[in-house]
Amino acid sequence: FYDVTDQIRAENALRQSEARHRALVEHLPAVVYIDRAEGEQQTLYMSPQVEAVLGYTPAEWISDWKLWENSIHPEDRERILNRDAITDKTGEPFSEEYRLIARDGKTVWIQDEATLIRDEAGNPIYWQGFMLDVTSKKEAQNALGEVARAYRGLFDSVTDAIYIQDSAGRFLDVNLGAVNMYGYPREFFLGKTPDVLSAPSKNDMEAVMKAAELTFKGVPQQFEFWGLRHNGEIFPKDVRLYKGT
Repeated sequence: FYDVTDQIRAENALRQSEARHRALVEHLPAVVYIDRAEGEQQTLYMSPQVEAVLGYTPAEWISDWKLWENSIHPEDRERILNRDAITDKTGEPFSEEYRLIARDGKTVWIQDEATLIRDEAGNPIYWQGFMLDVTSKKEAQNALGEVARAYRGLFDSVTDAIYIQDSAGRFLDVNLGAVNMYGYPREFFLGKTPDVLSAPSKNDMEAVMKAAELTFKGVPQQFEFWGLRHNGEIFPKDVRLYKGT
């Protein structure tokens, strides 16, 4: 007879540890997966969250390796498959944002992160990773982009010169009206102060800076300013300063 008490205890402890690990993984707000690192490509584990995100069961995902490849959005497929091939060769972490097509045809933005796990001898064992649904974030970014483009279009449609300055009076942005008025490219203005646009001896720059200070204290200012175009022409213009929100 052999005393197998310690063996049974060890096996029970291992099963309990695996159960706790699985419970933790299956409650994460991400799809966790494990892929074979050597030999035939195969998904060894896929957490249940994949069904909520993409409409496929873990069993379907595990049984068909091509399911992932075929689900990649056509516009992202070449980039992602090339990146995947590189990481398979080098073993460097995989970190990409791309689109997958769900079972119902919906486009889902995914942040995919995977790390190669090796044994004690340094041999590759498997890829462990997660896929996070970032569709809401991407939609918000796209919406902000649309707002920014609409703002830029409105900003540049005004024929008068409009400037955005920081508390030190440096230009943060100018519209197309300022570009046309002075004859300089937009990049020329950025980081500079109004004195570069001033006609020598025509303006009291100390008074101009004082007006800017008052504006940043919430007191709107209006005064006449003599501008100097890129071609050397001097011209008068009406300046109005307001503090932004």
